[in-house]
Amino acid sequence: MSGWQPWMRVGRRAMCLIGLALAFAPTAAQAGERTLLVLPAQFHPANHGVAYYRRMSGLADLCMARGAGYFTAVLDLPAGTRLTNLRAYFEDGSDTAFGALALYRVGVATSDLVVITPMSLPKPHGSPVAASIEPAETVREPFRYVLHLTLTGPGVCFRAAEVTWED
Repeated sequence: MSGWQPWMRVGRRAMCLIGLALAFAPTAAQAGERTLLVLPAQFHPANHGVAYYRRMSGLADLCMARGAGYFTAVLDLPAGTRLTNLRAYFEDGSDTAFGALALYRVGVATSDLVVITPMSLPKPHGSPVAASIEPAETVREPFRYVLHLTLTGPGVCFRAAEVTWED
């Protein structure tokens, strides 16, 4: 029985990597809409000395070990697409800390808030928070669009984000 276990571990890792690759690609939502899944592995610390960890060897949830932290992920969307919704999934087991996700339009001399989700509240595993982008934001050159994640303390983990857009 032990002879197959190493292959099973390799198989699990391969499945995780395949899942990651698929998550980077936009998926169909409703007619004319697409959803970009943004995973915790795509976020990087925005402030120095952040005490955080990632579950499943870095492939799953992003969690604070102590204190608060800020993380960013740059979105790569084609110019002319219209952003319509932002959804974030948190595992929130804290009565005092929370998570929130914001979308910014960033240029050479400007950073404009496009939308921010409501803060997470202690809820069942994987409860989402969402915000509609009204009016829809049209992706323009030379701006970049950046997700800004806030986790205010231990007990709150970020699971994933979805950005819904139209061609």
